[in-house]
Amino acid sequence: MPCLVLLALTLVLSFTSVMCNGAQRNTPFNKETQETPGSLSGTVHTNRNEPVKDVRIELVPVAGTTGRAASTYSAFDGSFTFSNLAYGTYMLTATMGVNGTSQDLVVRSSQDWVSIAIDVDAASKNATVSVAELKIPGKARKALEKARQAFSHRKLAEADRYIAKALVAWPHYCQALTLRATLALTRNSYDEALVDAEKAVEYDPNDSLAYIVLGDSYILLNRLDDAQRAVERSIEIKPNAWVGYYDKGRILVLRHDWPGTLREVEKAASLQTVEEPYLHLLKAFAFAGMNDQAAAKNEVDTFRRLKPESSWSPETRQRLKNMGLSAIGNSGQSTPSGTSHPNSP
Repeated sequence: MPCLVLLALTLVLSFTSVMCNGAQRNTPFNKETQETPGSLSGTVHTNRNEPVKDVRIELVPVAGTTGRAASTYSAFDGSFTFSNLAYGTYMLTATMGVNGTSQDLVVRSSQDWVSIAIDVDAASKNATVSVAELKIPGKARKALEKARQAFSHRKLAEADRYIAKALVAWPHYCQALTLRATLALTRNSYDEALVDAEKAVEYDPNDSLAYIVLGDSYILLNRLDDAQRAVERSIEIKPNAWVGYYDKGRILVLRHDWPGTLREVEKAASLQTVEEPYLHLLKAFAFAGMNDQAAAKNEVDTFRRLKPESSWSPETRQRLKNMGLSAIGNSGQSTPSGTSHPNSP
């Protein structure tokens, strides 16, 4: 299993003063201006001003500020945006792998800005933008962003339309092909997904997510050797991303390599900032395969706590049943159909 590349990661948050109604950012804000929703934009970059993608940015209200916590990831050009925010104080946390930092900031206008500098180790070039991404025209990027938003709201037909627009603007758009492959997987069109995923990694051989989707396509086509090669390539590109180890664990479950599954799950969990329910599901399968029903029961109970049964997919319930786990846990009741996790085992 590839070792986690250690990032010499120092995040320095330098908050730019923003003018709002003639007042500096660090002066008391006028509550009457809350009629205009607050907004916070920013960029993540190295000390050499290279953009850094896939940094998790979390914003949590503190000190009596109303509103909800929100999170996002920095885009290919290092940018990120939060909108429709209540004015007030927030804790901003930026994390990459197991490293991160937090600092308070104040949102008091519709144009607040934050700059996050990351000192990325030379061995972690995967964090910076690939040459292939720099070639993409703005029109294609905007169309893909709209496609992602539609997909996140399960508006699949709308996502299809925007993906098509992105690919018209840039036919070699790896990320657009990757999203189209993901849509095909949700529709059980595995061969179509494979075609798009193979093109995606051809056009950008340094995109880790494209290899994850390629691996998923191979898994669902029962081409486990090919799947493992794709997933291991994803890990090689981005060794601090948990999803690669998770996918490798899925493959090892299908191979009935229970100790190997547990090793990959532990590696994935060590890279998570939020507890992922499907890691516990993989552990349940592994413990059941090792005839440790007590440990399997604990993992199913944890999975149920993190993901209520009403949201379980038929595939998840059937797999639990096949491994003798359907009656384990606090409830043995049947559950209605739910939405399947895109990477569920």
